[in-house]
Formats: sequence, structure tokens, C-alpha cells
Amino acid sequence: MKTEVVNSLEHEQSVLQRLMQVGIYNNIKVQKAFLTLTTDCFYNQDCAQIFAIIKNCYNKQQSFGFVDVLSLIRKDDKATYD
Repeated sequence: MKTEVVNSLEHEQSVLQRLMQVGIYNNIKVQKAFLTLTTDCFYNQDCAQIFAIIKNCYNKQQSFGFVDVLSLIRKDDKATYD
């Protein structure tokens, strides 16, 4: 049986929101999420960019709460803020 992949902006945003709510690399649920999630899981480019920032923080064992991630988004990337 073939599984159909459904792209949903709401689901992508929900995943990112939950990761940033937890915001710490040593949380077991976050660690499990990073075992399966990749930037390829996100069809929306903005969500993929935000996920890449979160994953980079995770790999560096840094916090990735909302404020942390917001401060890392390039300020000259106006498309992100539109």
C-alpha cells in the first residue's frame, strides 16, 4: 500500500512551535523528533529555514526557544518577516 504525503503548513508550523516551546536539546521528546525530522520534511521554505536554525542550535547543544531562533534569523531576509 502506498502512503500519500500531504503537505500542511499548519502541521509544519505546529511542529516548529512545539520544538521552540520546549527549546532545550536534552529533552527526550526533542531528541526523538530529531531522529526522524530533516529539512526535507518541510515543503514550506520558511519553515525549512527555521527548522535548520533549530537543528543547528540542537547540534551545538544550545537553546532554541522562540527568542533564540528569532535572534538568529537574518534581519536582511525581508521575506521571512512578510
